[in-house]
Parts: sequence; C-alpha cells; structure tokens
Amino acid sequence: MTKLPSNKIRNQLRLPTLLYRLAKTHPKTAAHLSQAQSNLKERLSQYLGGARLQGYEELIDHLEKLEPVFKKSRKLRGISFLIVRGREDFQTALAATLSGFHSLVHDAMRDVMEIEFLLRDFYHEPQHIQQWLECIPKERNNRFRPAILRQRHAARLGKQPQNLGEASDYQAHSMFLHVSPYHNPFGGPGLIESTLPFARDMCFWEIFEHGRRLLLAAHRLRRKVASHIKSPRDQQRGLRHFRDAWHRTQEMQSIWSALLEAPHAGSRDGNTSGWLNYADLLNDSKPSYFRNAAVRQLRAMSELQWQELVKRTMSQLTAEGKLSKPLEQMTRTEFENAVYPIIFQELVLRSERE
Repeated sequence: MTKLPSNKIRNQLRLPTLLYRLAKTHPKTAAHLSQAQSNLKERLSQYLGGARLQGYEELIDHLEKLEPVFKKSRKLRGISFLIVRGREDFQTALAATLSGFHSLVHDAMRDVMEIEFLLRDFYHEPQHIQQWLECIPKERNNRFRPAILRQRHAARLGKQPQNLGEASDYQAHSMFLHVSPYHNPFGGPGLIESTLPFARDMCFWEIFEHGRRLLLAAHRLRRKVASHIKSPRDQQRGLRHFRDAWHRTQEMQSIWSALLEAPHAGSRDGNTSGWLNYADLLNDSKPSYFRNAAVRQLRAMSELQWQELVKRTMSQLTAEGKLSKPLEQMTRTEFENAVYPIIFQELVLRSERE
C-alpha cells in the first residue's frame, strides 16, 4: 500500500511555499510566477460561476464529442486531429487569459483561424483533404498556406482577399505575432497586470468568436461529407451556454467600442465637458450589427446611475492619487486611460452575472 506524504511534506509542496523558497534564491523568477498565480486567483474569482466559463466548458465538451464523429468518417478520419488541435488552442487561450499571458491567446486564436480556413477549403473541395495530408511540405505550403486559402476563398466569392470580412482580424493577429514597431493595445509578450480589464475581457471575445467560427466550419464540412454519422447538436440547435457567452462578449466588445467612440460626440474644442453625454454614448456604439445588444446592457443603468458611476470612479482615482488634474481639464486620452478601464470593469461584472 502506497504511503501518503505527511502533512509537513504536503505543506512544503504547496505552491505558495515553493514560491517563497524560490524567491530566496531566484527573486525575479519567483516574482514572475507569483504574478501569474495572483492573476489566476483574482481573475478566476471574478469569472467563477459566470457566463464565460460556462460557455467555455460547453465549447470544450463539444469539441471532445466532435472528434470521434470525425474519426468515424472515412473521409474525415485523417483530419480529426485538427479538432483536437483546435481544442488544445482554446485550452491554451483560457490558461493564458486567466494568468495574464495575453499574447499567447492571440497566437492560439491565429492557429484556430488557420484550422478554420482549412476546414472551409475542404468543404468546397473535399478532394483537397487527402491531397493536403499526402503532399510534400513544399507543395503543401504552395497550395494550402493561409494566404493561398484566403485567395481561393475570395475568388469563390468574387472578391479580393483584403475585402473579406476576416481580413483585418487575420492581419492584426499576424502583425502582433511577428516583430514589428506596432504596439498591441491588449498586451504584448509577457505578463499583463490584472488592472487591464479591456485586455482581459478581449481575450474572451477572441475565444468565443473564433470558437463560433471553428464550429461553423467543422459542422458544415461534416454535414457535407459525413451527414450519416450522428453528431452532437451544433450551435444553431444546441450549445445554449456557449451561445450566451458569445452574445455577452460581443456586447462587451461593442460597449468597449462605444466607450472609445463616445468622445467624438463631445465638444470639438478638446475638453471633456461633452464626453459624458449619456445619449451620445448609447447611440455611438460600433459595430452597428450589435448596437442594440450593447445598448441594452448600458440602458440597464439609468442616466443618474451612469453619472454616479463616473463620479465614483473619479473619486476612487483621486483617493488613489492617480489623477493629475480635474476632469474638465483632461484631454481625451487622459480621460480614456484613467476612467474607462474602471467603468468597463464594472460593465464586465454586470455582463457576467445578469
């Protein structure tokens, strides 16, 4: 019978104890790992029991059930590993979101996009499945790299690749993956501090939007070449928690756009007095497709509640010594950097629980 370790040994192996011991000899290493642990604890406490983790659970469960469906099909068996790879990309993305490695989320979602492009190409030309599996690396690169897949899809639609709806998204992922002078507003390589709610929730926007698109491509291909094999219900007929999480994160993305665009509705002389116009903020949401959904979230607050939220935020920042000047003297950038992150965080909490 295996002897269990004593309480003393178990305590020595606890993560806080290990980090404490590590800090004595490797302080910088311990600091990085401690920050990741702190981020994980703080973010998990925020999202625990909320819509986003429920939606993620359903997404992962669905992908686990979809893999054997692909394996049962003679035509899809060879690419069933793509479903596994996509699932593992989402696992990477969640762990990175909660611990604060946001650039890993962007890299993982770029990988999911490339899987989506392949599945989409296989739907239109199923013979490409075996060709892609069997061709030599040089030919695979020449015929099936993402740029070629996007060109082929654009040609089917009679468009240029740069005019596809996915173009700006894929370009942004590629731009932030490769070394360049461009700054990623949601966080580059390394740990991101837990006080950036924009960046934090943006990771969930990515997870659920690319999850939606991957499932659409996978089920579309399955229905074309293996419709006789029983499959779990897709997001059009099932996945209630996943769809709910997708809608909520799209609403928050639209609210974020509204918060950034709201200053344009203010006074033209550059001061802040016109920026807090409640009606202008509600009506300036982008993208327009999601305007009603985003506005519904903000309208849950009365105008008085909105003004009180702004005042409470300003008081909090003043008490913490984070404001160098009064609100009416701020530039647009100063106002956004100081006020919007805290306001957005409160809206995220509302989105999770209501």
